Amino acid sequence: MVNSFSMRNFRCFRDAEVDGCTRVNVVVGDNGTGKTSLLEGLFLVRGVSPELAVSTRSWRGLEGVHLSAEQADIWDALFSDLFFAFDTNKQALISMKGKQDENRSVTIQMQNRTRPPSPRRDNPSVPPQTIPLRSPIRFIYKLNGEVEDIVEPEIRNSEISFTKALGEHVNISLISANRPLSHQETLSQFSHLSQHYSDAQFVTHFSKIYPSISGISVEIAGGSPVLCASITGLPKKIPLSLMSSGITKLVSILLSITKQAGGIVLIDELENGFHYSHLSQIWESLLSFSRHYDCQLFISTHSHECLSFAAEFAKRNPTEFAVIRVAMKKNEAQIRILDGYRFVNAVEENIEIR
Repeated sequence: MVNSFSMRNFRCFRDAEVDGCTRVNVVVGDNGTGKTSLLEGLFLVRGVSPELAVSTRSWRGLEGVHLSAEQADIWDALFSDLFFAFDTNKQALISMKGKQDENRSVTIQMQNRTRPPSPRRDNPSVPPQTIPLRSPIRFIYKLNGEVEDIVEPEIRNSEISFTKALGEHVNISLISANRPLSHQETLSQFSHLSQHYSDAQFVTHFSKIYPSISGISVEIAGGSPVLCASITGLPKKIPLSLMSSGITKLVSILLSITKQAGGIVLIDELENGFHYSHLSQIWESLLSFSRHYDCQLFISTHSHECLSFAAEFAKRNPTEFAVIRVAMKKNEAQIRILDGYRFVNAVEENIEIR
């Protein structure tokens, strides 16, 4: 459980700190204020791998980085946006503190791209020629004040490679607003539940939101495994993906919570794909699953309806909710946090907090 975190010189955050995180943290703010960057920062520090930074780029649709370009251009294209105002002369730092004195941090440094070799001994008057660094970017991970774990990506044969970090990977998932949900990952997670006789409980919760669905199972269709739903009144099971994107998304979210037991699930733009009439039951399931699997949630939203339904549950469980509000001032993202009590009061008084 993350209690607090800070981001310095990371993306749009020059110096931001948040204290008072709880089980369900709702992230709000205007477009372009840094909500997604906040979630990606948490994802990066908990995942102990710089490969995650490249993955989040692709989820935003930035997949057109050609490794056939000059190496300096490749490093800039892949990593310079991680630094506030693209200032790679300053290191970026993301740190967090959790329960039981668990502290984590990642420092991102863009080193000088060239370095001078030692002067030639046979002719010291000849000025040395600079040579390029093997990798100008480095990620320094630290857990609970232990020895630093340094990871430096490399480019080999026109492909970027990552050495494996020694630090422990903490359970965390990021459900991106722009990322196509992995059908294979969803199948694998549900299969894991089924193997441990936990699928019935999952279906029970899910059917409260969509009563027409009486069962979920993995079936073979056309030689490939497919996640199917049993629908009341239909003589044959139907693939979930053919029902609606919202149903498929909710299954993936709830399955992610079961997979990341004791960890964190980050959800960008929760309301996308859902009809407003289901939002209350969705929040109920999110809270129920997060409690049962001891999972912490960070959820961004633009929707007033989504916030209003969240406030209904925050009113009954104020200590389990917090709102993280991100606003842009003078090209710098600033953060303010509201506890569950102030969140409920703001919604009831019709105070705009989005």
